[in-house]
Amino acid sequence: MNHNQIIFSGLLIVSWALAGCKEQKQSASTQPNPRSPTMTDVSRRAPEMRTRAAEFTAAAKALPGSNDSKDRRLSEAAFERATAVLTLLAGPRPNGGFRQDQRIIEMIRQQLRTAPAGMAMDPAVDTGLRAIYNSLVNLRERWFPVDRSVGAQLDTLRDRVADLDSVRGPLHSVAAADCFVAAAALTETMAAQLEGRIMSNSDAAATQPSP
Repeated sequence: MNHNQIIFSGLLIVSWALAGCKEQKQSASTQPNPRSPTMTDVSRRAPEMRTRAAEFTAAAKALPGSNDSKDRRLSEAAFERATAVLTLLAGPRPNGGFRQDQRIIEMIRQQLRTAPAGMAMDPAVDTGLRAIYNSLVNLRERWFPVDRSVGAQLDTLRDRVADLDSVRGPLHSVAAADCFVAAAALTETMAAQLEGRIMSNSDAAATQPSP
């Protein structure tokens, strides 16, 4: 780990600690917002998952940017699209590990928006991509424990994320883009699988005789 990565990791740890304190204070004084109908109504959530997954794929395929400034902007957009589809895939009751990964992704988005020009953002992007990978591992364990297609795509993403440690300089943005594309493809697979289950359950319920 180089000097810049050590500094960034230290700042990130401090940010997590401050965010945790802030969250505890807010939870003690306020009630959580009501869940949106899209999250609680599976008939609305299913097509929304497919839409958000497609948006994530489009954002991922736009990477890498032609210069550092554009790459930051496109990476931030890809992280935003990732959060949107991951949240829908997790459903209204995500576990603590999933929520923590989403907080990390949000902090990385803020870093990409506010960091001064010229500051190396490769460590931040890598951290965000690992949080996306961890979120997808979480979803796989929860919804797709024996699905071979999901498992194979997750293995591909794992290998691409591991490659980030050995790629530096201009090629890093290409390696990061490959991670985004692999993650987006997996969200599309997961969204399609979950939508299929929802539709199958709905069809089965419709064929049952009325009481």
